[in-house]
Amino acid sequence: MTKEEKGFAFLAPLVVIIVLAILAIVGFLTFQKSQEFSKQNNDLQNQNQNQNQITCTQEAKICPDGSAVGRTGPNCEFAECPQTNNQGIKTYTNTEYGLEFTYSEKLDSEFFNLQKPIIIKSLKTNKNIKDNCYIGGANPAYKRQDIKISETNFCFSQSYDPGAGSGANFYFYTFLKDNNYFTIQFQINQPNSCDPYVDTPKQEACQKAFQDYQILVDKPILDSISSIKFIEKISKEESCINSGGSISEITCYCAQTTNFYNSCLVGGCTCTPDPTQARRIKSCECGQGNCFDGSKCVKITNN
Repeated sequence: MTKEEKGFAFLAPLVVIIVLAILAIVGFLTFQKSQEFSKQNNDLQNQNQNQNQITCTQEAKICPDGSAVGRTGPNCEFAECPQTNNQGIKTYTNTEYGLEFTYSEKLDSEFFNLQKPIIIKSLKTNKNIKDNCYIGGANPAYKRQDIKISETNFCFSQSYDPGAGSGANFYFYTFLKDNNYFTIQFQINQPNSCDPYVDTPKQEACQKAFQDYQILVDKPILDSISSIKFIEKISKEESCINSGGSISEITCYCAQTTNFYNSCLVGGCTCTPDPTQARRIKSCECGQGNCFDGSKCVKITNN
């Protein structure tokens, strides 16, 4: 090999190394420029977004479950309320009085049993009304407090029938409408105490249920009162026909029974026969397996 060839063989690898180093430096500088450009672009976009963002007003909407949601998003709309479980929620409708509300068919406790609510209509001069409160019932009720819900004033009264071993707690919510008092009655059947469960597996659960009475009983009932709506009044005769019933006349011996009585109630128009009370009254015939609840024909249940 000549001296020139040896010199070229020595320089060739060195040239390759230098070229690769230059390419690496150029690539690194290009990558840095690209990163700086990308960061500047992102900063510009964020700046534009911040300039276009609207500050939402600090408002809150109360959801059916009692929680609150605020305004959010580009249009400052209220966030969606949490999904609620409506299983076991029934609607009570009384077209004669023009009232409608929802209620829990079953309380979340094996120790407390809520009966279907009823509405009691009273004249302003009725002796069962005192200080705008209903004080009637098997055991005289006593006034608890005045409350206002949806622009309607209610008087809350309560009574308790201890019974034998198990009792009944009555909640009465009374309000004045069209010069008459209307009382929504809630009856809670419950044990008088947890004594029957002492030294049993249910003792602790019973005690816990009474400790949580406000959550298990009071809150569902107050939710019912809060759901009251005033609807168009319809006569019982119209309600009977509109719900598939037919009108007939029957002989009744009960002094307190009126036309189109609630045949779904136990005893409806039955009492000890008294010929002096015999009279013809109108009744809604709903067909086999059905009864008239005062507002419409419904299927007969065991409740």
